[in-house]
Amino acid sequence: EANVRNVAVTGRVEYIGVPDLTLGASVWSGESSFSAPRLDTTVRVGEVDARYQRDRLELRGQFAQVTIGDAARLNESIERLVGVSPNIARTLRGFYGEASYRVWNQGSPRDLVAFVRYENFDTQFRMPDGYVPLKEFDRDAWVFGVTYYPDPDVAVKADYVRLRNQSGVVRAPNSINIGLGWWF
Repeated sequence: EANVRNVAVTGRVEYIGVPDLTLGASVWSGESSFSAPRLDTTVRVGEVDARYQRDRLELRGQFAQVTIGDAARLNESIERLVGVSPNIARTLRGFYGEASYRVWNQGSPRDLVAFVRYENFDTQFRMPDGYVPLKEFDRDAWVFGVTYYPDPDVAVKADYVRLRNQSGVVRAPNSINIGLGWWF
Protein backbone atom coordinates (compact mmCIF):
# COMPACT_ATOMS: atom_id res chain seq x y z
CA GLU A 1 0.00 0.00 0.00
CA ALA A 2 2.11 2.84 -1.29
CA ASN A 3 1.15 6.33 -0.22
CA VAL A 4 2.46 9.79 -0.96
CA ARG A 5 2.32 11.05 2.59
CA ASN A 6 6.09 11.44 2.73
CA VAL A 7 7.45 12.43 -0.67
CA ALA A 8 11.24 12.46 -1.03
CA VAL A 9 13.50 14.17 -3.55
CA THR A 10 16.69 12.82 -5.04
CA GLY A 11 19.26 13.94 -7.55
CA ARG A 12 22.62 13.03 -9.03
CA VAL A 13 25.22 14.84 -11.11
CA GLU A 14 28.23 13.31 -12.84
CA TYR A 15 31.30 14.81 -14.47
CA ILE A 16 33.00 12.78 -17.22
CA GLY A 17 35.20 15.49 -18.80
CA VAL A 18 38.50 13.73 -18.03
CA PRO A 19 39.26 10.47 -19.87
CA ASP A 20 38.91 7.33 -17.71
CA LEU A 21 37.57 9.35 -14.73
CA THR A 22 34.00 9.70 -13.46
CA LEU A 23 33.14 12.05 -10.58
CA GLY A 24 29.67 12.08 -9.07
CA ALA A 25 27.54 13.44 -6.28
CA SER A 26 24.08 12.39 -5.10
CA VAL A 27 21.55 13.60 -2.58
CA TRP A 28 18.33 12.18 -1.14
CA SER A 29 16.04 14.03 1.25
CA GLY A 30 12.70 13.12 2.70
CA GLU A 31 10.68 12.37 5.79
CA SER A 32 10.67 8.90 7.28
CA SER A 33 7.70 7.72 9.29
CA PHE A 34 8.24 5.69 12.41
CA SER A 35 5.85 3.65 14.50
CA ALA A 36 5.82 6.42 17.10
CA PRO A 37 2.62 8.46 16.72
CA ARG A 38 2.94 11.61 14.58
CA LEU A 39 6.70 11.48 14.35
CA ASP A 40 7.99 12.16 10.86
CA THR A 41 11.73 12.71 10.89
CA THR A 42 13.66 14.41 8.11
CA VAL A 43 16.44 12.23 6.74
CA ARG A 44 19.09 13.44 4.30
CA VAL A 45 21.71 11.34 2.53
CA GLY A 46 24.55 12.92 0.57
CA GLU A 47 27.50 11.31 -1.14
CA VAL A 48 30.39 12.04 -3.46
CA ASP A 49 32.23 9.39 -5.46
CA ALA A 50 35.04 8.95 -7.94
CA ARG A 51 35.97 6.13 -10.30
CA TYR A 52 39.10 5.84 -12.43
CA GLN A 53 39.66 2.96 -14.85
CA ARG A 54 42.71 2.44 -17.03
CA ASP A 55 43.44 -0.87 -18.75
CA ARG A 56 43.21 -3.56 -16.03
CA LEU A 57 43.38 -1.16 -13.06
CA GLU A 58 40.33 0.42 -11.43
CA LEU A 59 40.38 2.86 -8.51
CA ARG A 60 37.26 4.10 -6.77
CA GLY A 61 36.20 5.86 -3.63
CA GLN A 62 33.13 7.25 -1.95
CA PHE A 63 32.22 9.45 1.00
CA ALA A 64 28.64 9.43 2.37
CA GLN A 65 26.87 11.18 5.21
CA VAL A 66 23.37 10.76 6.64
CA THR A 67 21.64 13.31 8.88
CA ILE A 68 18.54 12.57 10.91
CA GLY A 69 16.56 15.60 12.02
CA ASP A 70 15.29 15.75 15.59
CA ALA A 71 17.09 12.53 16.54
CA ALA A 72 16.70 13.27 20.27
CA ARG A 73 12.90 13.32 19.96
CA LEU A 74 13.04 10.18 17.83
CA ASN A 75 15.12 8.38 20.51
CA GLU A 76 12.72 9.48 23.27
CA SER A 77 9.62 8.40 21.33
CA ILE A 78 10.98 4.97 20.48
CA GLU A 79 12.22 4.48 24.06
CA ARG A 80 8.70 5.23 25.37
CA LEU A 81 7.26 2.79 22.84
CA VAL A 82 9.63 -0.17 23.39
CA GLY A 83 11.27 0.58 26.76
CA VAL A 84 14.86 0.80 25.51
CA SER A 85 16.68 3.75 23.94
CA PRO A 86 17.78 2.93 20.37
CA ASN A 87 20.66 5.48 20.65
CA ILE A 88 20.05 6.84 17.13
CA ALA A 89 22.65 9.35 15.94
CA ARG A 90 21.90 12.68 14.33
CA THR A 91 24.79 12.13 11.87
CA LEU A 92 26.21 8.94 10.36
CA ARG A 93 29.17 8.96 8.00
CA GLY A 94 31.50 6.66 6.12
CA PHE A 95 33.96 6.41 3.29
CA TYR A 96 35.95 3.83 1.37
CA GLY A 97 38.76 3.59 -1.15
CA GLU A 98 39.28 0.55 -3.37
CA ALA A 99 41.85 -0.63 -5.89
CA SER A 100 41.15 -3.58 -8.16
CA TYR A 101 43.08 -5.31 -10.91
CA ARG A 102 41.76 -7.61 -13.64
CA VAL A 103 44.03 -10.65 -13.37
CA TRP A 104 42.35 -12.28 -16.36
CA ASN A 105 41.01 -9.75 -18.81
CA GLN A 106 39.74 -11.91 -21.66
CA GLY A 107 36.01 -11.61 -21.01
CA SER A 108 33.88 -14.27 -19.37
CA PRO A 109 34.29 -17.04 -18.52
CA ARG A 110 37.88 -15.97 -17.91
CA ASP A 111 37.39 -12.75 -15.97
CA LEU A 112 38.99 -12.60 -12.52
CA VAL A 113 39.39 -9.40 -10.50
CA ALA A 114 41.50 -9.07 -7.33
CA PHE A 115 40.76 -6.13 -5.02
CA VAL A 116 41.68 -4.44 -1.76
CA ARG A 117 39.45 -1.91 0.00
CA TYR A 118 39.72 0.28 3.09
CA GLU A 119 36.41 1.27 4.74
CA ASN A 120 35.73 3.62 7.63
CA PHE A 121 32.19 4.03 8.94
CA ASP A 122 30.67 5.46 12.10
CA THR A 123 26.92 5.04 12.57
CA GLN A 124 27.04 7.23 15.70
CA PHE A 125 29.30 9.98 14.33
CA ARG A 126 27.34 12.85 15.93
CA MET A 127 24.83 12.17 18.68
CA PRO A 128 21.97 14.37 19.90
CA ASP A 129 22.63 16.31 23.12
CA GLY A 130 22.44 13.98 26.11
CA TYR A 131 23.32 10.82 24.15
CA VAL A 132 26.72 9.16 24.17
CA PRO A 133 28.13 7.41 21.09
CA LEU A 134 29.02 3.75 21.56
CA LYS A 135 32.61 3.18 20.40
CA GLU A 136 31.85 -0.21 18.83
CA PHE A 137 29.92 1.62 16.09
CA ASP A 138 33.03 3.58 14.99
CA ARG A 139 34.61 0.96 12.72
CA ASP A 140 37.14 0.50 9.99
CA ALA A 141 37.94 -2.50 7.84
CA TRP A 142 40.45 -3.84 5.38
CA VAL A 143 38.87 -6.10 2.78
CA PHE A 144 40.91 -8.40 0.51
CA GLY A 145 39.20 -10.46 -2.14
CA VAL A 146 38.58 -11.75 -5.63
CA THR A 147 35.59 -11.70 -7.96
CA TYR A 148 35.17 -14.28 -10.72
CA TYR A 149 32.79 -13.61 -13.64
CA PRO A 150 31.63 -16.90 -15.22
CA ASP A 151 29.26 -14.78 -17.32
CA PRO A 152 29.23 -10.99 -17.89
CA ASP A 153 26.07 -10.73 -15.76
CA VAL A 154 27.13 -13.14 -12.97
CA ALA A 155 29.74 -12.54 -10.24
CA VAL A 156 31.08 -14.98 -7.65
CA LYS A 157 32.93 -13.13 -4.91
CA ALA A 158 35.08 -14.21 -1.98
CA ASP A 159 36.75 -11.89 0.51
CA TYR A 160 38.39 -11.65 3.91
CA VAL A 161 37.43 -8.74 6.17
CA ARG A 162 39.70 -7.50 8.96
CA LEU A 163 37.27 -5.38 11.00
CA ARG A 164 38.24 -3.11 13.91
CA ASN A 165 36.35 -0.67 16.11
CA GLN A 166 37.24 2.00 18.66
CA SER A 167 35.85 0.07 21.63
CA GLY A 168 38.19 -1.43 24.18
CA VAL A 169 35.43 -3.74 25.39
CA VAL A 170 33.45 -5.03 22.38
CA ARG A 171 35.69 -6.76 19.87
CA ALA A 172 34.85 -6.56 16.15
CA PRO A 173 34.87 -9.96 14.41
CA ASN A 174 36.88 -10.70 11.27
CA SER A 175 35.06 -12.66 8.59
CA ILE A 176 35.36 -14.67 5.40
CA ASN A 177 32.52 -14.02 2.96
CA ILE A 178 31.36 -15.74 -0.22
CA GLY A 179 28.69 -14.16 -2.40
CA LEU A 180 26.86 -14.57 -5.67
CA GLY A 181 25.48 -11.65 -7.66
CA TRP A 182 23.78 -11.27 -11.02
CA TRP A 183 22.01 -8.74 -13.24
CA PHE A 184 18.51 -9.63 -14.32
